[in-house]
Amino acid sequence: MLFASDSIGADRPHLYPGERTVFQTSGGAGGSSVLLLDRQTGGLKTIAPAGNQPRYVETGHIVFGHGDQALMAIPFDLESLEVTGNQSTVLPMMTVFSGGASQYGFSETGTLIYAAAGQLGGGMGRQLAMVDLAGNETPLPLPARPT
Repeated sequence: MLFASDSIGADRPHLYPGERTVFQTSGGAGGSSVLLLDRQTGGLKTIAPAGNQPRYVETGHIVFGHGDQALMAIPFDLESLEVTGNQSTVLPMMTVFSGGASQYGFSETGTLIYAAAGQLGGGMGRQLAMVDLAGNETPLPLPARPT
């Protein structure tokens, strides 16, 4: 991404439905934020003043990592390209690597996968598991991986 000002850097861009909209992380002197680039108009706007790795999900939200290890969501209208409500916390603790690399992703069916904060490293084996909305874990039938 190229910007008129060299004070803005952009990374982790994602093209969204209709190829009109690109969500991206922007880092400047004040930290990273979530930006929207409208490819039709060239307009650039801030969606969230603090955040990284934005993803649009079919519920009509932009989901993004936050520097304090939270996963956040903000309601968003793809037609008007406007935020339609306040941001809220989806997960309070998620692994975020240095440089703002939040460890989460979504499947095409909307299933969220993430690395909980404090769960990476530490000398214990790792086992991939599914967790339902009640917090019940079901280990997947895969071999455990040593750390």
